Amino acid sequence: MEISLNSDLSEAMRRLNIEAGKMVRYAGMERMEALKTITLNPARLLGTDEYVGSLVAGKDADLAVFDGDPLSPTSKCCLTIIEGKVYFDREEDLRSRSVKRVEEKEATR
Repeated sequence: MEISLNSDLSEAMRRLNIEAGKMVRYAGMERMEALKTITLNPARLLGTDEYVGSLVAGKDADLAVFDGDPLSPTSKCCLTIIEGKVYFDREEDLRSRSVKRVEEKEATR
């Protein structure tokens, strides 16, 4: 039996990796099987696994790169790539926040 974790709520979708981690911790699921619950298994159930769901040459890939174990609630997403475009880069985000703080501080002088 294949298990698939899904959500149509954007807030819950951002934490599916943590839900998969709970499957490892509390249900004793193997790590790779837990990762499949949020990658390959949903693609199979939707009939799109020929195109997405695993990192294989020729498939489309949206990627989230973490600074640690992707199933850990303490890991942070460092980079998100969707359809070949970088949508989030943590280092760039932190730099732009720093610049904004400086600009805001200067504007209040």
